[in-house]
Amino acid sequence: MRGVLRPGTGFLYTLTTADILALYAAGNTQFQSLLFDGFNLYLYDQYEAVVWLIAIDPTTAALSEPNPIIISTGQGNGGIAIFDTTPASLLIKDIATDVGAEPDLALAGGHPWGSPDIAVTNTPLETPGALPTNVPVGSVGLSLASDGEITGSAGPGGPNSGYVYVRVTNFGATGGASTNGAEVLKVYWAASSTGLNWPTPWDGLETVPGTGTTAMIAGGQIGAAPLGQIDPGNETIFQFEWSNVPDPTQYNGHFCLLARIEASSLYPFGMTFPEETNLANEAALIQNVADNSKIA
Repeated sequence: MRGVLRPGTGFLYTLTTADILALYAAGNTQFQSLLFDGFNLYLYDQYEAVVWLIAIDPTTAALSEPNPIIISTGQGNGGIAIFDTTPASLLIKDIATDVGAEPDLALAGGHPWGSPDIAVTNTPLETPGALPTNVPVGSVGLSLASDGEITGSAGPGGPNSGYVYVRVTNFGATGGASTNGAEVLKVYWAASSTGLNWPTPWDGLETVPGTGTTAMIAGGQIGAAPLGQIDPGNETIFQFEWSNVPDPTQYNGHFCLLARIEASSLYPFGMTFPEETNLANEAALIQNVADNSKIA
């Protein structure tokens, strides 16, 4: 391949097993730093004071070896290790018949807010160390009840507390990719509403209208956990302790929960379809759930 990088442009190329990627600096260009997140290659050019982006298509990219090395020959520069760009096939089911298709055709005409892989309980189902971790799908008889509740005192000195469970499945075929250690599962809550959007109120930056001078936060993050190793055909169940649950009587009686896997720390966070944001009538949230198997 051959191309020229210019400010304000990127370089899109699909790697194959026969390719060798070589970058040469011309003129005053000074590549000082390299970063590869499994999806994109970033190069910092000290002379231009810009970051170059070479986007690599993760759905078809295939590196010639699992951990090749990029070496920079510039003075003072070193090399960086690159991990396999093939992502694991991760799923949090939207409905019981969800098989991980993106978009989720099983949701056509259905409701995307009844995931069987998300549950709440008043007391823990298991100690965290006893939860199924990287086990074959269906090999453990632990059921996540979809109609659980968190109950208790919500007054001063007696906040609600309970547990949220999320099942994550790697539905890839035998020989496919396992998780690589970069993936993180995040769980959020929001006040029940017919107009929930993304990223607010899940990001905790929105308040509930009409709550007076001490406006109540309308949502927030409950917790985050690295996925660890999940091999193709296996699943892991995660437990999050939810402390200080807000008084549900002030939030229309119940809350909504959202589970989301970030396979990269950089936008679009490893999503097959970049997430829609702030559309009217809950459209962004519903679209994101339907489009991406990593969101439920």
